[in-house]
Amino acid sequence: MATLLARHAEVLVTMDDERREIPDGAIYAADGMIQQVGPTRDLPSDADVVLTCPVR
Repeated sequence: MATLLARHAEVLVTMDDERREIPDGAIYAADGMIQQVGPTRDLPSDADVVLTCPVR
């Protein structure tokens, strides 16, 4: 199972019913399907591919 973690987004904006905005957001995906979204601290810390957004 290939995994991807994109972390430390300045603000992650969801498209769910609440239109949440998550500061320092992250997305975790496995086999091309999103498994989790939330604050970076709440998601796994490693994956096959890890993308870290640049700090401003």
